[in-house]
Amino acid sequence: MSWETLVVGNFRFKKGDRELKKKIIDEIETAIECKVKYDRIWHEYVFQDVNWHSHVSGEGIKKVVEKYQNWFVYFNASVFYLGESDESIVFDGGELNADVMEML
Repeated sequence: MSWETLVVGNFRFKKGDRELKKKIIDEIETAIECKVKYDRIWHEYVFQDVNWHSHVSGEGIKKVVEKYQNWFVYFNASVFYLGESDESIVFDGGELNADVMEML
């Protein structure tokens, strides 16, 4: 795993328990090592961060999404590493996909 990462993504919750959503956001923020913001125009949560001393991993993000997948309408995250293969984590239509994008 690289120390340098760019992580970007967005997600939307289903309607429901606000306190649980706060807990889920806390766990996501821990996994992505940055704050999540609510976009009032698109009515979704967004995040983006460049981190030069990162411990972000696609696997860590995937674990949080798997744990709470019943609460998401969709979840999309990309993790770009300096010098290593990048990762994409997508939950949509009830299906979770985690892919490694090989370096060329």
